[in-house]
Amino acid sequence: MLNKLLIRNYALIDHVELEFAGGFNVITGETGAGKSIILGALSLILGQRVTGKILFDESKKCIIEAHFNIEKAQLAPVFEANDWDYENVCIIRREILPSGKSRSFVNDTPALLDQLQELGKELVDIHSQQASGIIGKASFPYDLLDNYAQIIDLRKAFTLQRKQYRKWEREWREINDKVQADKEQYEYFSHLYDELEKAAFQPGEEENLIQEIQKGEHSEKISENLLSSYHELYEEDFSVLNKLYEIKRKISELRHLDASYEKLADRLESTYIELKDISGEIASESDRIHTDNDSLELNKQRLSLLYDLFQKHTVNTVDELLKKQKELEDKIILIRDEQPQRLEELSEKIQTAKEEMEKLSSELHRIRVEKAKELQSRIESIIRELGMPEAQMQVLVHPSDTYNDYGKSSIEILFSANKGRAPEPVKKVASGGEKSRLMLAIKY
Repeated sequence: MLNKLLIRNYALIDHVELEFAGGFNVITGETGAGKSIILGALSLILGQRVTGKILFDESKKCIIEAHFNIEKAQLAPVFEANDWDYENVCIIRREILPSGKSRSFVNDTPALLDQLQELGKELVDIHSQQASGIIGKASFPYDLLDNYAQIIDLRKAFTLQRKQYRKWEREWREINDKVQADKEQYEYFSHLYDELEKAAFQPGEEENLIQEIQKGEHSEKISENLLSSYHELYEEDFSVLNKLYEIKRKISELRHLDASYEKLADRLESTYIELKDISGEIASESDRIHTDNDSLELNKQRLSLLYDLFQKHTVNTVDELLKKQKELEDKIILIRDEQPQRLEELSEKIQTAKEEMEKLSSELHRIRVEKAKELQSRIESIIRELGMPEAQMQVLVHPSDTYNDYGKSSIEILFSANKGRAPEPVKKVASGGEKSRLMLAIKY
C-alpha cells in the first residue's frame, strides 16, 4: 500500500508531504483545489512521461517520492530481475530537472521509465469515473467472470485453437476455390504440355536445324564441289595424289645419294598420307550430302513447328520453351496431386482443431456457469455497502450455438439500483456514479 507521498516543486505545489493510514483514505476539496495535481504527481512515479511545463519554480528541480509497503505483494522476483535492492518498504523517486531531463530511482538504484511502468502496475491502480466506460465494452463480462474464475489461460488456449482453426479453414477455402477454377484449365495445361513433350526439342536444336536446312538447300553445289575436289585429288590420271606420289618417289630415290633428303622424303610421305585421308573424307561427305537431301523437308517441318510453338508460348528460344514446359508440368502436378493432398491435410487439421475447440469451450462454459452466481453474490454484497442497499446484480451465462472470441458462451451483466425495478444490461441503466461504485466493488 502507499504509505507516504512527497511532492516538491510540482505544478501549483511548492512542497507537500502526505501520509496515508491503513484502510480507506479520502482526499476532498473544491474544484481547483489540487486533487488532480496530486494524482498527476503519483502518475509520474508510475512511469508516465513528462508533458508540458510542470515546475512550480523553473529554476529548481521537481522531486516526487513515494513510499510503498510491499511486504505482502510478493514482488521479490521483480526486484531481483531488475537488480534492485529488495526491502519491505519500496521508495520510488522521480526527479525532473529545469532542463527537462528526468531521473528515476527505485530504492536509490537508477531505473528506466519502462521499468517504473511495469513495477507501477503491481503497486497502484488508478481509476476514474470515465474509466468506468469499460463496463459497456463487449469483452467486459467475459474478462470479469473469467478473471474471477481463473480460467484466462484456458480461454487463451481456446483463442489460440480458434485462430489456428480459422487460419486453416481460410487456407482450405482458398485452395479449394483455386482447385475448382484450375479444373477448367487442367485439360488445357495437359494439352500444351503433351504437345511440347511430344515435340521433344533439345537445347541448341534451332541452330542445328537452320544449319542442316542451309546445307540441304545448297546440297547440289556442295555435292558438285565435293565430287570435283575428290576427282582432282584421287580419281583422275593426273590427280593431285598421283602427281604427289611421283614427286615423293623421285625425292625418296635421292636418299641414297645424300642423307639430307631423308627428312624431305618423310615429309612428302606424311603429306601424301594426309591428302589420301582427306580425299576419303570428301568422298564420305559427298555420299552423306546425297542421303541428307531426303531429310530436308523433315527439317523444314520441324523448324516450322518450333517457330509455331515459339509464337504460341510467346518465347524466342528453345531454352525459354523448355522453361514453359517445366512450368506447365509444375501446374499439372499442383492441380492433380499437391492441391488435393494439401486439402486433405487441412481437413484433418480443421477437424482436430474443431474437436479441441469444442472441448475447451465446453470446459469454459461449465466453469463460467459454476462461478457466475458466486461472483454475482460477492459483488452484490459489496455494492449494497456503497449506498445502494436495494441494488441487484445478475451474471447470466447462456450457451451459444456458434463460437465467438471467448468460446460458446454468451455472458450478460444485469443491474438494478432501485427496489422494484428488474435488472437490465448494466451499460443501459447504470448512472456514472453507479458504474463507479460497481467498478470499485469489482476491483475490490
